[in-house]
Amino acid sequence: MSAIKPRAPQTFEAAIVRVIGLLGRDGAAAAVGKSENLVYRWGDPDCDQQPSIEQAFALDAACAAASGETPISSVYTRRLGAIGIVHASQPPAERLLSGLSAMGVLAEEVRLAIDPASPGGCEIAPVEEARIGAAIDEIRATLDRLEKDVLRCTGIPVLGVARA
Repeated sequence: MSAIKPRAPQTFEAAIVRVIGLLGRDGAAAAVGKSENLVYRWGDPDCDQQPSIEQAFALDAACAAASGETPISSVYTRRLGAIGIVHASQPPAERLLSGLSAMGVLAEEVRLAIDPASPGGCEIAPVEEARIGAAIDEIRATLDRLEKDVLRCTGIPVLGVARA
């Protein structure tokens, strides 16, 4: 059994785990000038500690430089979208590239999950399912944003989308 606690998709704790996955504990700690243990605690759903806004920004900036991903910002944007914050439009081609990148993340999570050396062996363990679920959630969110971007280009009024 794995010692890693499952994190619910689209939570800040899951985003921190993704940051650690992208940068390593040492890289994430270096990005914010804090200890590896503190950064790891930020990803623990049973801990009340969370990074400051500046620290979250630094972690996302380091991830963006290393992989093009911004895990914390993605969760933040998705959660704001859920409460009706106005859609930030992008050209559809740019959004599509973002979706392709998210598909790559999903493919990597699945590949890691079914690796015989993974926590669940050839079966998918709960922690791996949570990571795969988070990747799928990101793809869904990107597709939702792409749909709004396309509608914006057609001039069809969409709630929360400014016209071009």
